[in-house]
Amino acid sequence: MRVIVCVLALMIGVVWAATNREIEALVAKMIANNPSVILDRASAVKRETVRGLEGWEKVDVNVSVRPKNSPLAPISQMSVLFTSGGFAAFNMTALGGGSNADIERHLKEAYAGNSDIKIESIKVDRRIKIKEPSGFEAVVLTVSYVPVKSADGKALSATPVFFVSASNFLTDDFFSVSDGKSVKNLVKGEVKDAYYRNDHLLYGKKGAKNKIIVFSDPLCPACRQLMPRLFEAAENYPDDVALYYYSLPTHISSPTLIKAAISAHQKGGKNTERAMYEVNLRIDASDEQKVLDYYNSLFKSKLTLEDINAPKVLEHYAIDEGVAKALLVNGTPTLFINGVYDSNRDLLEKVLNELKASKAK
Repeated sequence: MRVIVCVLALMIGVVWAATNREIEALVAKMIANNPSVILDRASAVKRETVRGLEGWEKVDVNVSVRPKNSPLAPISQMSVLFTSGGFAAFNMTALGGGSNADIERHLKEAYAGNSDIKIESIKVDRRIKIKEPSGFEAVVLTVSYVPVKSADGKALSATPVFFVSASNFLTDDFFSVSDGKSVKNLVKGEVKDAYYRNDHLLYGKKGAKNKIIVFSDPLCPACRQLMPRLFEAAENYPDDVALYYYSLPTHISSPTLIKAAISAHQKGGKNTERAMYEVNLRIDASDEQKVLDYYNSLFKSKLTLEDINAPKVLEHYAIDEGVAKALLVNGTPTLFINGVYDSNRDLLEKVLNELKASKAK
């Protein structure tokens, strides 16, 4: 039930400007996708301004849902924060101050309530200016933590993003009122010249008109649709497109496949990264030897575990991981066109259309 309430809060916050009837219709549509519950009522009951946060208003919404197999109808009240500037936010918190130390202190206390992890450290890594919502900036943190149920007790690292206002309010994300998209997903790091590495340039000339950095996983379905277009464009128009390829494993078998392709490339193989997108990869295993055997069988190679874990291979793999972290990339495919994050593929389509137009002349 708690999950349902949270989802309802999110959906309602996105339509802050809607009438109660429109809100009910939206919630009903969302609930209809859940076969276990039925919506009885959703109504905004109170709105008030947020002291100290100009332009923001708080709305309390009552939502009543009941399990399909039970006559009970538990009622939950939730609060949503939103702004007339077109963005909704949740769990807005007033801090004692907006310094890095204040943010770190608050989040340590907040994470302390999570019984699934033990926090080792929380540090503000950097702050990034954002255009909207106005008055806020993104705060990138480095969090070291150990899962309580971890077998080896090894610390893991994460780079969450939060937002802090000039008036010292903190939130974990904003959502566009118009389309419900997360602002956090649009926050990326600065593309530096150092990321245009020769050892990551697969096709095109270094001085090409358009420099494309792509983060991809050969087992990612969306990547498998996109990458052939990028390979073809950069190969056929080397003066116009330079393609810089970075791997980002998102599937259980991907790390081994990626290291195998890197090793094969370093041993003189051609198009080893591209080759994985031109075959029907069907592997779902975590055992490195099993995945490597599959790779060798598929590509008629004889790579060993020692080959794919050689220092130069691991160095290349670590560079991919480091650049992804620096640019706040956490999914695939992710594109940067001439240093700009291309969230909707609009910039890519513009480049490809220009290539088609020049070819038609």
